[in-house]
Amino acid sequence: MPRLSILVKGQGADVPFARIVRIDRPGDSLANGALIGFGVGTALGLAAMAVDNRTDCAQVELYCFNLTAGEYVTATLILGGLGTAVGVGIDALIRRDREIYRRGGGARTTVAPALGRSVRGVVVSVTW
Repeated sequence: MPRLSILVKGQGADVPFARIVRIDRPGDSLANGALIGFGVGTALGLAAMAVDNRTDCAQVELYCFNLTAGEYVTATLILGGLGTAVGVGIDALIRRDREIYRRGGGARTTVAPALGRSVRGVVVSVTW
């Protein structure tokens, strides 16, 4: 008899297919989207601040930044927060059916009349 092997509290267990009624996918929280978004936003913020930090300014340049550590932290956290919001938003848009498998109720038979001008009969449908 075919069986499904599962792990319950660290112990292996075999379940006969005949006893399986339904298999569901575990729920997905928005936490992984938030963490990924925060990581990407923080990395992009840090990279943008590092690229824009110029200490050797020439007289012809219109702008010149000499950033402090506090400004690095502030800008990185702000962009990390924006990344978190984007990550949560994207993760919330991903929808999957929770149900992976559901055993049917067995064979089903449907009988319907077939009537027409020159046709008289019965349509029989069997599904399982």
